[in-house]
Amino acid sequence: MKIYDAPFIRAADRYTIEQGISSADLMERAARACSDQILKEHPDIQQVLVICGTGNNGGDGLCIARHFLELSMPVKVLIHGHRESGTEDFSHHLRRFESAGGICESYSGRLPDIPQDTIVIDALFGTGINRPVEGTAATLIEQLNESGKTILSVDMPSGLPANGIPEGTVIHAHHTYSFQWPKPAFFLPENAGYTGSWSILDIGLRADFPGHEHAWGEWVDSSFVLPFLKPRKTFSHKGNYGHVMLLAGSKDMPGAANLCSFACIRAGAGRVTLADDGREETRDEIMHLHRNKLVPALESGQYNVFAAGPGLGRTPSAHTLLKQCLESFRHPVLLDADALNLLADDPSLTMLLPAGSVLTPHPGEFRRLAGDTSGSLEMLTLQQQLSARWQVTIVLKRAYTCITTPDGKIYINGSGNPGMATAGSGDVLTGIIAAWMAQGLSPTDAAIAGTYLHGLAGDLAMKEQGGLNIIAGDIIDHYNSAIKILRA
Repeated sequence: MKIYDAPFIRAADRYTIEQGISSADLMERAARACSDQILKEHPDIQQVLVICGTGNNGGDGLCIARHFLELSMPVKVLIHGHRESGTEDFSHHLRRFESAGGICESYSGRLPDIPQDTIVIDALFGTGINRPVEGTAATLIEQLNESGKTILSVDMPSGLPANGIPEGTVIHAHHTYSFQWPKPAFFLPENAGYTGSWSILDIGLRADFPGHEHAWGEWVDSSFVLPFLKPRKTFSHKGNYGHVMLLAGSKDMPGAANLCSFACIRAGAGRVTLADDGREETRDEIMHLHRNKLVPALESGQYNVFAAGPGLGRTPSAHTLLKQCLESFRHPVLLDADALNLLADDPSLTMLLPAGSVLTPHPGEFRRLAGDTSGSLEMLTLQQQLSARWQVTIVLKRAYTCITTPDGKIYINGSGNPGMATAGSGDVLTGIIAAWMAQGLSPTDAAIAGTYLHGLAGDLAMKEQGGLNIIAGDIIDHYNSAIKILRA
C-alpha cells in the first residue's frame, strides 16, 4: 500500500471527483465508512459528541453525526468557528443534519457537560492544516484532551500535520480512522501519543491519479512480502541457497554470534560459516572458520554473502579485520551493530562499502554514523541522503522500521511490537536478512522481506506467550510459523 503526503491526497481527491462523483457524495461515502467502522468496533456505544470545524473535516463529522442520528442514537454536535464561513461541503451537510432533526451548538470557550459514557469524535481539522493550532481552537483541544473521554479522530488527529511533527496543540486520539492511505506523520515517533492506534478506511479514491507513482513511501504488509516466498524446487540442494560468512561475536559477547548464525540457518541459508577465534560454541548446523583465515576465504569466491557486526566489539583488531574484509569482498555486504560503530569511528571505511550493501542501525548507531538530528523527520531526511550517497539500503530499526534505498525510496515496515525491544533482537534480524540475500533476493528486497518476517515472528511470539515482552530466541522459534501464516 502506498503512503501519500497531503498534497498528493488532495490531488487524488480532486481526480476522483473529476471522474464523476460529487464532493458531497464522496464525503458521504467516507463518513459512512467511518460510522460503520466505529459501530463495529464500539457496538455498545451509548452517546456521541461530534466536534466539528467549519472545513471539510467538519463536513465529514456532520455526515457521521447524521448517520448516528438516523439510527436513533443520542448524538450532539459542537461546532468551532462561524458556521456561515464554512466550506460548501460543510454547509451542505450542516443543512442535511439539521433537516434530519439534529441540533448543533457553537463552542463558547468551554465544553458542555459530557456524560460519562460518551464517545467523542474529532472532526475539527483534517489533512489540510498547515499551521499550529492557536486561540480558542487550541483551548478546545486542550479541554478535550483533559476530559478523559475516548476520542476517535476522523482522518487525522486535529492539529497534526499529515507530513510532519506539530508545533502547536494536538488532539490525543485513542484511535484514528484514516481515509484510503496512511499518512507520513503516523510513522514518526514524536506523533505516537497523538494518533493512538490507527486503521485505514477504503473510500474509493482513485489510485491512478496523475503523479500517483511519486508516493512518499510504501507500507510493507503481508501482501507486499508474499511474492518473495518462492517454493523450493524438488531437486534443489543446499548449494542453491547460498553460503553466508558471518563475522560476529567476541569473548564478551558470544551470544550475538549464536543468535545471528542460528537465525540465518533457520531463515533458509544453505550454509552458514561463523568466523571466530576458535572459542565460539554454536549449533551443530553452523560451520566455523578461524578469523586468521577469513580474508583468504572471502577472496576465494565461495561465499555469496558477508555479514558482520553483532557482538564484534570495537577493538583495533576488529577494525583492522573489518577493513581487510571490505577490501577483499566486493559483493554487497550486510553490516550491523559494532561493524557500524567501527564505520562511525573511522568514516574512511564507508569508501569501501560495495554498492548495494545493507546497513541495519538502531537510532543510536545511526546518530553515531550520521550525527545528531533535531528529530525523526530530520533523521529520515538524513537517512535518505546517506542511502543515496553511499548507494546502500539502510534499515533504521525502531517501531515502524524505516528502510531507505539508493534510489530514494522509503519503505515502512508493518510488523513488530514493543515486546521485541530486547537484547539480541537485532542480531536475529541480521541473520534473517543475510539468509534472504543468500537465497537470491536483491539486498533491498532481502532487507524488506527479512524485516517484515522478523517482526511477524515477534508478533506471533507475543500473541502466544502474552506478557510484556519476549526474548530474541522466541523470534527464531516462531520464524517458520510466520512463513506458514504468510503463505496461508
